[in-house]
Amino acid sequence: MNRNEPKPKINLAKKTMTVIEYMSQSKRGLSLKAIARGVGLPNATAHRIMSALIDMGYIDQNEDGEFYLTYRLLNVAGKVVERDGFLDRVLPILNYFNLTTECGISLTALTKDGVISLARVEGPKRFRGPLVVPGAVVPLYCSAVGKLHLSELSEEELDEYLEKTVLLPYTENTITNVDRLKEEIAKTRVQGYGVIKGEFTDNESVLSIPAERKNGKTINAINFCTYSRRFDEICNKDFIENVENVLKEYLNKE
Repeated sequence: MNRNEPKPKINLAKKTMTVIEYMSQSKRGLSLKAIARGVGLPNATAHRIMSALIDMGYIDQNEDGEFYLTYRLLNVAGKVVERDGFLDRVLPILNYFNLTTECGISLTALTKDGVISLARVEGPKRFRGPLVVPGAVVPLYCSAVGKLHLSELSEEELDEYLEKTVLLPYTENTITNVDRLKEEIAKTRVQGYGVIKGEFTDNESVLSIPAERKNGKTINAINFCTYSRRFDEICNKDFIENVENVLKEYLNKE
């Protein structure tokens, strides 16, 4: 760039998405000042962004003048999930395993901030545990699918992740010791599937199996959630091989 040329303005799109992401973390409406302060923007800039988002239908205001996100984002997110037809192909599989295992079944994908839930089917009888709702993001270190994704990182990438991540205890079983977590990830790398036992929510164990892979990395995974006391019914060689065979046949995996 020529030194005499004017410097480009800070990306307005980045500012706008920062505002949306900040608002998504709040369970209540936010004032303009709170939003501006939270994302580090001048009030005037935040006001222009909010006005544009209101015009586009992505946010609205309540009677107290506080801003909140609308459901239009769900519509956009739904189109992203459905763009390649994968969800349509995998939903019958989720329903099948839900009926045959009486587990809670969920489909997840990796994002920048963690693992996001794309779809879920609750257990009909024996399990109705606290499955993560679609759109929610869970940490990598204390989720079965998170361990699966971490096991696919290089040692350098894994060390970088652990250096910048605070291992908060979600339950008394959450692994917060780095060396022990590395052992779990190494074990996951060998076995090819992820497991947690009461590490994210009490009395809930989860088995995570890759559903879609690309270039040696898991894109989407199916998670089987059940009470810890009956986890051995699904966390065994025969069951896992059955799941992998079903996925290979119906999702045309190579």
